[in-house]
Amino acid sequence: MTERKIKLLVCLPYLTPSIGGGAMVLLNLLEPWAEQGFDVQGVYFQERAKELIPARLKSHALLKRVGSARYYLEYPGLIRNLAQILERERPDALICNSYQTLGLILAAKALARSRAAVIAGEQNNLTLMLRGAKWSRLRAGLIKFLDPRADAVIVPAQGLREHLLRDFRLPASKISVIPNPIALGRIERLMKEPAGHPWFEKRDRPVLLNTGVLDGQKNQKLLLQAFAKVRAVRPARCIILGDGPLRAALEAEAKALGAAEDVAFLGFQSNPYKFMAKADAFILSSNYEGLPVVVLEALACGCPVISTDCDFGPAEAIENEKNGLLVPVGNAVALSDAVLKVLSDDGLRQRLIDNGRRRAQDFSQSAVAARYSETINAALKAKTPL
Repeated sequence: MTERKIKLLVCLPYLTPSIGGGAMVLLNLLEPWAEQGFDVQGVYFQERAKELIPARLKSHALLKRVGSARYYLEYPGLIRNLAQILERERPDALICNSYQTLGLILAAKALARSRAAVIAGEQNNLTLMLRGAKWSRLRAGLIKFLDPRADAVIVPAQGLREHLLRDFRLPASKISVIPNPIALGRIERLMKEPAGHPWFEKRDRPVLLNTGVLDGQKNQKLLLQAFAKVRAVRPARCIILGDGPLRAALEAEAKALGAAEDVAFLGFQSNPYKFMAKADAFILSSNYEGLPVVVLEALACGCPVISTDCDFGPAEAIENEKNGLLVPVGNAVALSDAVLKVLSDDGLRQRLIDNGRRRAQDFSQSAVAARYSETINAALKAKTPL
């Protein structure tokens, strides 16, 4: 008799209309989990995520709009629909990595009377994420209420674990530190595709790259300010991939800086690697992070990385001057100086490329998925009655 596979229901986040790093973390684990013998299914809330879920895996669409308080009225229907999936599929474990999705999962689990283990996660500096946000105290309270109700909480950086212990009083026994994964095989295949952009066909000047949600956290405004300083010293261009609420403001900022003709906003790209492999430097200008997947992907593509030294993740992936450059948060002068240094020093550039590729191997999706699997199995074992 064939042994029944452990069934995982993986719920992607729905924080923004764009596909962010938190979603990519879980998407990069789906195939390895299936290869390790799990029965893997996905739940997605954004139409764009459908094309990123492997076609051979079963998936469920529960589309969720974001951006307005009135969309909270959609939650009862989402909870009911997710509960129906739980009743029908009877998963052994539910996996997510944001407190919003966790709240939805816990409510649906109660409605369906499911005994599935819940493995949650946090990907960001929650204090900075909530600072100045609407209902920040309520949201902080929700995190303190929801996260301890998961059977395990996974974070990608040691600094983030200490943050949750210190500022959100999560039980230490529930938190595991497992780095974010990258799909090295997929990256190596897709990075070879033509970029399909004229700036890479006529290489008359270097091209800088940024990819991420266009919002306050990623601080592309700082990137544009630094780029304008670089451009004042030498010709250069900048490509920004991704969508988000600040796109119009950032386009206006590029125009105000007199740099609009050398800045291209290309929106969401299902294959950012074809740009990373051809850019002269990848810039992360974030105010805060967890462990940014795009930095790991850029390293794998052989693109020199320059990142703000924000809490928590960049310094846990990058050793300054060895496999990337770290600069102070919010400092446009330091960021522009680092860019100019990479563009003018061929020895440094090659060192960052070579060491960056080696560093990227530490985040392979198969190795990271195996560590996740240990946490999943431990959570399942703890819920099994003696």
